Amino acid sequence: MKQKSYILIEGKAVKVGIDMNRVFPQLAGKKVPWVSLVHHDIVRTSDDIIRLYLGFAYYDLQGKFDGTHHEKVTAQVMEDFLKPYFEKTRVAKERNVLTMPHRLKVPRLSADEKSVLQERIRKDLGVPINLNLMINVKQSSSLN
Repeated sequence: MKQKSYILIEGKAVKVGIDMNRVFPQLAGKKVPWVSLVHHDIVRTSDDIIRLYLGFAYYDLQGKFDGTHHEKVTAQVMEDFLKPYFEKTRVAKERNVLTMPHRLKVPRLSADEKSVLQERIRKDLGVPINLNLMINVKQSSSLN
């Protein structure tokens, strides 16, 4: 399996490394839409894309990716997700319900942003994709 990550800036889908170590001075102190996808080594159809993550990438005042926000939100979501397994209340046991107090936010991409991203992914993977369908179907949990 392989992973590709993109950020959307200035009307372009910019490919960034998995470690997000590229510096973007124009993004200092900002958050931008971030798309990460995991795919099979050989991609013949859009079905070979396993997972699509849509979230925000935060940048510090020097324009470096700020992973601390992402880590903090991930830790909080995991705590909320796992807590019911360790502290089952009577109601949770009866209903077999998992509640999460944090609402996960995802960027709302414009039609132009979706088009730019679809074209970049098509160029990189060599297959056309329907991003609208993929965002609704293949998106796992997304963090704000």
